[in-house]
Amino acid sequence: MDTEKCRFANAYSKVCEHCAEYSRIKSALPTNSLFAKGGVSLLARLSELVQRRLSEESPLLLGGLHVTHSRGAGKYPRVPWVGITRRGRKVSTGHSVTICFGRTGNGAVIGLMLPSNAISSRVDICLRSPIIDGIDVDGDSSATKYNDKFINPLELPSVIDEDGESIVVEHLIRSIALLRDC
Repeated sequence: MDTEKCRFANAYSKVCEHCAEYSRIKSALPTNSLFAKGGVSLLARLSELVQRRLSEESPLLLGGLHVTHSRGAGKYPRVPWVGITRRGRKVSTGHSVTICFGRTGNGAVIGLMLPSNAISSRVDICLRSPIIDGIDVDGDSSATKYNDKFINPLELPSVIDEDGESIVVEHLIRSIALLRDC
């Protein structure tokens, strides 16, 4: 397996493991806790790898876009994410291409996502609720409920290999094209 791809798959799986560990903690943790800081560090690393991998695929692909990640606002999020937004926009206020990690650590949902407070859009969303056997990306508050906010959701398990990494990159590229059309 290519070393860079191994790093990507490893970083992705580590975020999933972190989510699984957090799901066993009953109360939300403050963003200044060691656990939360560790999670933000894992998300930052994956954000860097996403940016690098997409730039390798096409140097102009991310033009006008920004790769970011969740940090939490006072409390570390139950559903962390890595997002690609238009420069100057936030995942919470605009369309974004997002890797949302399941709250139990069983994987992630990837695709073009509406902001959680969106009521209507020019594009159709894919209703994923109720989640029975799938990956639950609904947080605790209405501002962090993402299950029914994806246009083109792709669910991936918590462990991916080189093929899984390629699937992620291909889906991110298709989702970026949709983002540019919104």
